[in-house]
Amino acid sequence: MIERVNDTQNQRVQTYGLAEFLQDVQELFQRGYVLDYETNDHYPQSIGHLFTVVMVPKDAVKQVKVEPTTDAVEVPDELKALQAVVEEGKRGRKPKQ
Repeated sequence: MIERVNDTQNQRVQTYGLAEFLQDVQELFQRGYVLDYETNDHYPQSIGHLFTVVMVPKDAVKQVKVEPTTDAVEVPDELKALQAVVEEGKRGRKPKQ
């Protein structure tokens, strides 16, 4: 079942069957709605056998682009000491020749 949420443009899908849920979600995708993963109230969920999600218009979702950074990371002294032990090799008895 697809219903409008209060006075907003958002649409709520609530069904007791997975197939009906997916059909309703697909219909809203075709109408230009998208899933909003940033808001807890809109996140898709299953409570027992009830499947529910609130879908929002495509233009209502903020598009966030994350740029990778190349900042240098300082390695703590403890890790430097650990790397020195690893580079030394395995401690213990020497193998027979």
